[in-house]
Amino acid sequence: MSLQIYISTIRKFILFSKRYPIPAIAIIGLIVGTVVHYIFNYEETGHWIWFITLVIGGAPIVFETIKEMLHGRFASDIVAMLAISTAIITNEAFPGVIIVIMQSGGKALEDYA
Repeated sequence: MSLQIYISTIRKFILFSKRYPIPAIAIIGLIVGTVVHYIFNYEETGHWIWFITLVIGGAPIVFETIKEMLHGRFASDIVAMLAISTAIITNEAFPGVIIVIMQSGGKALEDYA
């Protein structure tokens, strides 16, 4: 690929991350944590990167879902909120980050469509 294609892709990701910071943070955290965990073989550090990503990305989703529940609006977001909360409590960061990406990325796709 040419340099222009890389630059174009980076620009698109920057625009995406400005509009949708949660999935962007989650994707970056997942990639960085995976590289640190599996390629550099720093398992504990990789896990902490995933866990911090989970908390940073999951907290807004959990609070937004609770706010919606208090207003009487119930949706499938409750299942994602419970899964994120459980991932934090049980220290299962990797699957929790995947759920954050699924939930926040789904909202980004809804807006795009």
